[in-house]
Amino acid sequence: MNAALKLLAAAVIVAPVGALEDAVARWAGETSGGGVAEAIELAKADPTELVLPLVTARFCAGDFWYVHRAKEAMVAYGDRALPALVALLDDEREVKLTKTADLIYPGAEEFFGHGWVLPYDIDWIPTRAGWVIEEIAGESFGFLEEGEGFPRPDAFTAEQRAEKRRGAVKKAKEWWVDRTFFSSREDGFVPDAATAIKVAEAVWLPIYGTGIDDSRPFQAALEDGVWVVTGTLPEGMYGGVPHAYIRRHDGKVLQVFHTQ
Repeated sequence: MNAALKLLAAAVIVAPVGALEDAVARWAGETSGGGVAEAIELAKADPTELVLPLVTARFCAGDFWYVHRAKEAMVAYGDRALPALVALLDDEREVKLTKTADLIYPGAEEFFGHGWVLPYDIDWIPTRAGWVIEEIAGESFGFLEEGEGFPRPDAFTAEQRAEKRRGAVKKAKEWWVDRTFFSSREDGFVPDAATAIKVAEAVWLPIYGTGIDDSRPFQAALEDGVWVVTGTLPEGMYGGVPHAYIRRHDGKVLQVFHTQ
Protein backbone atom coordinates (compact mmCIF):
# COMPACT_ATOMS: atom_id res chain seq x y z
CA MET A 1 0.00 0.00 0.00
CA ASN A 2 1.40 3.39 -1.04
CA ALA A 3 2.52 5.30 2.09
CA ALA A 4 1.38 8.65 0.70
CA LEU A 5 -2.02 7.15 -0.02
CA LYS A 6 -2.34 5.89 3.56
CA LEU A 7 -1.36 9.31 4.89
CA LEU A 8 -3.96 11.29 3.00
CA ALA A 9 -6.61 8.61 3.41
CA ALA A 10 -6.30 9.20 7.14
CA ALA A 11 -6.59 12.93 6.57
CA VAL A 12 -9.87 12.35 4.74
CA ILE A 13 -11.23 10.41 7.70
CA VAL A 14 -10.55 13.11 10.27
CA ALA A 15 -11.32 16.11 8.05
CA PRO A 16 -14.84 17.26 7.11
CA VAL A 17 -16.39 14.73 4.73
CA GLY A 18 -14.95 15.11 1.26
CA ALA A 19 -12.63 17.97 2.16
CA LEU A 20 -9.43 16.16 1.16
CA GLU A 21 -10.69 13.60 -1.33
CA ASP A 22 -9.28 15.56 -4.25
CA ALA A 23 -5.91 15.74 -2.54
CA VAL A 24 -5.93 11.97 -2.13
CA ALA A 25 -6.73 11.49 -5.78
CA ARG A 26 -4.03 13.95 -6.91
CA TRP A 27 -1.28 12.53 -4.73
CA ALA A 28 -2.17 8.89 -5.29
CA GLY A 29 -2.93 9.30 -8.95
CA GLU A 30 -1.04 6.16 -9.84
CA THR A 31 -3.50 4.02 -7.88
CA SER A 32 -6.98 2.97 -8.85
CA GLY A 33 -10.14 4.16 -7.17
CA GLY A 34 -10.25 0.77 -5.45
CA GLY A 35 -6.84 1.53 -3.94
CA VAL A 36 -8.17 4.72 -2.39
CA ALA A 37 -11.18 2.92 -0.92
CA GLU A 38 -8.98 0.13 0.42
CA ALA A 39 -6.63 2.64 2.07
CA ILE A 40 -9.49 4.50 3.69
CA GLU A 41 -10.95 1.29 5.14
CA LEU A 42 -7.52 0.25 6.41
CA ALA A 43 -6.94 3.65 8.02
CA LYS A 44 -10.38 3.57 9.63
CA ALA A 45 -9.50 0.30 11.35
CA ASP A 46 -6.57 1.80 13.26
CA PRO A 47 -5.80 5.25 11.85
CA THR A 48 -3.38 6.69 14.40
CA GLU A 49 -1.13 3.65 14.85
CA LEU A 50 -1.15 2.92 11.14
CA VAL A 51 -0.72 6.37 9.65
CA LEU A 52 0.76 8.85 12.13
CA PRO A 53 4.30 7.37 11.95
CA LEU A 54 4.13 7.74 8.18
CA VAL A 55 2.91 11.31 8.53
CA THR A 56 5.74 12.10 10.94
CA ALA A 57 8.38 10.58 8.67
CA ARG A 58 7.13 12.62 5.71
CA PHE A 59 6.99 15.70 7.87
CA CYS A 60 10.68 15.36 8.78
CA ALA A 61 11.77 14.85 5.17
CA GLY A 62 13.74 17.28 3.05
CA ASP A 63 11.29 17.44 0.14
CA PHE A 64 9.07 20.45 0.87
CA TRP A 65 6.04 19.01 -0.88
CA TYR A 66 6.09 15.94 1.34
CA VAL A 67 6.49 18.23 4.34
CA HIS A 68 3.62 20.46 3.25
CA ARG A 69 1.22 17.57 2.61
CA ALA A 70 2.18 15.89 5.86
CA LYS A 71 1.54 19.18 7.64
CA GLU A 72 -1.96 19.34 6.14
CA ALA A 73 -2.67 15.81 7.34
CA MET A 74 -1.44 16.63 10.86
CA VAL A 75 -3.65 19.71 11.01
CA ALA A 76 -6.56 17.50 9.90
CA TYR A 77 -5.73 15.10 12.74
CA GLY A 78 -5.75 18.04 15.16
CA ASP A 79 -5.28 17.05 18.79
CA ARG A 80 -4.43 13.47 17.84
CA ALA A 81 -1.22 14.66 16.16
CA LEU A 82 -0.03 16.75 19.11
CA PRO A 83 1.89 14.02 21.02
CA ALA A 84 3.99 13.24 17.94
CA LEU A 85 4.57 16.92 17.26
CA VAL A 86 5.56 17.66 20.85
CA ALA A 87 8.07 14.79 20.68
CA LEU A 88 9.65 16.46 17.63
CA LEU A 89 10.41 19.56 19.72
CA ASP A 90 13.36 17.59 21.12
CA ASP A 91 14.66 16.70 17.65
CA GLU A 92 17.35 19.34 17.17
CA ARG A 93 18.21 18.41 13.58
CA GLU A 94 18.44 20.83 10.71
CA VAL A 95 16.94 19.22 7.59
CA LYS A 96 17.44 21.60 4.70
CA LEU A 97 14.39 21.78 2.46
CA THR A 98 14.52 20.99 -1.23
CA LYS A 99 11.98 21.59 -4.02
CA THR A 100 10.83 24.80 -2.34
CA ALA A 101 10.24 26.58 -5.70
CA ASP A 102 9.45 30.22 -4.86
CA LEU A 103 8.71 29.59 -1.17
CA ILE A 104 9.78 32.64 0.87
CA TYR A 105 10.97 31.55 4.30
CA PRO A 106 13.96 32.31 6.56
CA GLY A 107 16.02 29.43 5.13
CA ALA A 108 15.43 30.37 1.49
CA GLU A 109 18.65 30.87 -0.47
CA GLU A 110 17.12 32.58 -3.48
CA PHE A 111 14.30 35.13 -3.80
CA PHE A 112 12.21 35.65 -6.90
CA GLY A 113 10.26 38.69 -5.73
CA HIS A 114 7.09 36.66 -5.34
CA GLY A 115 5.87 33.47 -3.73
CA TRP A 116 4.28 32.02 -0.63
CA VAL A 117 5.58 33.77 2.49
CA LEU A 118 6.11 31.35 5.37
CA PRO A 119 7.73 33.14 8.34
CA TYR A 120 8.95 29.97 10.08
CA ASP A 121 12.52 28.68 9.88
CA ILE A 122 11.30 25.18 9.00
CA ASP A 123 14.69 23.82 8.02
CA TRP A 124 14.88 23.11 11.76
CA ILE A 125 12.68 20.23 12.95
CA PRO A 126 11.63 21.90 16.28
CA THR A 127 10.42 24.98 14.41
CA ARG A 128 8.72 22.79 11.84
CA ALA A 129 6.84 21.06 14.65
CA GLY A 130 6.07 24.40 16.30
CA TRP A 131 4.62 25.70 13.03
CA VAL A 132 1.94 23.00 13.18
CA ILE A 133 1.47 23.01 16.95
CA GLU A 134 0.72 26.75 16.87
CA GLU A 135 -1.90 26.23 14.17
CA ILE A 136 -3.61 23.33 15.93
CA ALA A 137 -3.46 24.99 19.36
CA GLY A 138 -4.37 28.49 18.19
CA GLU A 139 -1.49 29.77 20.33
CA SER A 140 1.74 31.66 19.66
CA PHE A 141 4.89 30.35 21.31
CA GLY A 142 7.43 32.42 19.38
CA PHE A 143 8.35 30.14 16.48
CA LEU A 144 7.07 32.65 13.92
CA GLU A 145 9.51 35.28 12.68
CA GLU A 146 8.00 38.73 12.24
CA GLY A 147 9.31 42.15 11.40
CA GLU A 148 9.43 44.84 8.76
CA GLY A 149 10.79 43.68 5.45
CA PHE A 150 10.46 39.95 6.10
CA PRO A 151 12.10 37.86 4.83
CA ARG A 152 15.61 39.08 5.57
CA PRO A 153 18.18 36.26 5.74
CA ASP A 154 20.52 38.53 7.68
CA ALA A 155 17.88 39.67 10.21
CA PHE A 156 19.13 37.21 12.86
CA THR A 157 22.44 35.52 13.48
CA ALA A 158 22.53 31.74 13.76
CA GLU A 159 22.90 32.00 17.54
CA GLN A 160 20.00 34.45 17.81
CA ARG A 161 17.81 32.06 15.84
CA ALA A 162 18.90 29.15 18.03
CA GLU A 163 18.10 31.13 21.18
CA LYS A 164 14.70 32.13 19.80
CA ARG A 165 14.03 28.52 18.88
CA ARG A 166 14.95 27.27 22.36
CA GLY A 167 12.65 29.86 23.96
CA ALA A 168 9.74 28.90 21.72
CA VAL A 169 10.29 25.19 22.42
CA LYS A 170 10.27 25.88 26.15
CA LYS A 171 6.96 27.77 25.94
CA ALA A 172 5.36 25.08 23.77
CA LYS A 173 6.40 22.35 26.20
CA GLU A 174 5.05 24.30 29.17
CA TRP A 175 1.76 24.75 27.31
CA TRP A 176 1.66 21.00 26.61
CA VAL A 177 2.25 20.12 30.26
CA ASP A 178 -0.52 22.49 31.34
CA ARG A 179 -2.87 21.22 28.66
CA THR A 180 -2.23 17.59 29.58
CA PHE A 181 -2.97 18.38 33.23
CA PHE A 182 -6.18 20.25 32.49
CA SER A 183 -7.31 17.63 30.00
CA SER A 184 -7.06 14.96 32.69
CA ARG A 185 -10.56 16.02 33.70
CA GLU A 186 -12.83 14.35 31.20
CA ASP A 187 -15.25 17.28 31.02
CA GLY A 188 -12.61 20.00 31.48
CA PHE A 189 -12.50 22.65 34.17
CA VAL A 190 -15.63 24.33 32.81
CA PRO A 191 -17.83 21.24 32.45
CA ASP A 192 -21.25 22.82 32.06
CA ALA A 193 -23.18 25.93 31.09
CA ALA A 194 -23.76 27.04 34.68
CA THR A 195 -20.01 27.11 35.37
CA ALA A 196 -19.33 28.93 32.11
CA ILE A 197 -21.86 31.62 33.04
CA LYS A 198 -20.25 32.11 36.46
CA VAL A 199 -16.85 32.57 34.83
CA ALA A 200 -18.30 35.05 32.34
CA GLU A 201 -19.98 37.07 35.09
CA ALA A 202 -16.70 37.28 37.02
CA VAL A 203 -14.99 38.63 33.90
CA TRP A 204 -17.77 41.00 32.84
CA LEU A 205 -18.39 42.68 36.20
CA PRO A 206 -15.06 44.62 36.42
CA ILE A 207 -15.41 45.68 32.78
CA TYR A 208 -19.08 46.56 32.39
CA GLY A 209 -20.20 46.98 36.01
CA THR A 210 -23.57 46.05 37.42
CA GLY A 211 -25.20 47.04 34.14
CA ILE A 212 -24.71 43.46 33.03
CA ASP A 213 -27.71 42.59 35.20
CA ASP A 214 -29.88 44.23 32.56
CA SER A 215 -28.81 41.47 30.16
CA ARG A 216 -30.09 38.57 32.26
CA PRO A 217 -30.79 35.76 31.76
CA PHE A 218 -27.37 34.70 30.51
CA GLN A 219 -27.05 31.81 28.09
CA ALA A 220 -24.16 29.46 27.30
CA ALA A 221 -23.66 27.14 24.34
CA LEU A 222 -20.71 24.83 23.71
CA GLU A 223 -19.12 25.19 20.26
CA ASP A 224 -16.02 23.16 19.35
CA GLY A 225 -14.80 22.99 22.94
CA VAL A 226 -15.49 26.67 23.66
CA TRP A 227 -18.35 28.02 25.76
CA VAL A 228 -20.03 31.00 24.10
CA VAL A 229 -21.77 32.96 26.86
CA THR A 230 -24.10 35.83 25.96
CA GLY A 231 -26.63 38.08 27.59
CA THR A 232 -30.26 38.49 26.56
CA LEU A 233 -31.65 41.73 25.19
CA PRO A 234 -35.01 42.53 26.83
CA GLU A 235 -37.95 42.48 24.47
CA GLY A 236 -38.55 45.85 22.87
CA MET A 237 -35.14 47.19 23.88
CA TYR A 238 -32.37 48.35 21.57
CA GLY A 239 -28.68 47.90 22.20
CA GLY A 240 -26.26 45.07 22.81
CA VAL A 241 -25.30 42.39 25.28
CA PRO A 242 -22.02 41.08 26.72
CA HIS A 243 -20.26 38.10 25.15
CA ALA A 244 -17.53 35.83 26.47
CA TYR A 245 -15.72 32.91 24.85
CA ILE A 246 -14.34 30.46 27.43
CA ARG A 247 -12.36 27.32 26.64
CA ARG A 248 -13.89 24.28 28.32
CA HIS A 249 -10.78 22.22 29.05
CA ASP A 250 -8.83 24.88 31.01
CA GLY A 251 -11.21 27.80 31.56
CA LYS A 252 -9.12 30.26 29.54
CA VAL A 253 -11.11 33.34 28.50
CA LEU A 254 -10.44 33.69 24.78
CA GLN A 255 -12.51 36.78 23.99
CA VAL A 256 -14.76 39.32 25.70
CA PHE A 257 -16.82 42.02 24.00
CA HIS A 258 -20.14 43.88 24.17
CA THR A 259 -22.33 44.38 21.14
CA GLN A 260 -23.86 47.77 20.51
